[in-house]
Amino acid sequence: MGEGVRPSYDELAALVATQAVELARAREEITALRAEVAALKRRLGTNSG
Repeated sequence: MGEGVRPSYDELAALVATQAVELARAREEITALRAEVAALKRRLGTNSG
């Protein structure tokens, strides 16, 4: 889109839908990474004493 051109409703709706998918994927990745960090912390705790 050029400067001064407003997106249509359909373009905005498509953008919102795309962002919703990306947000869901990011949330899944964050959940997985948190679980991995927790597991690594547990391993560190068992190996450091």
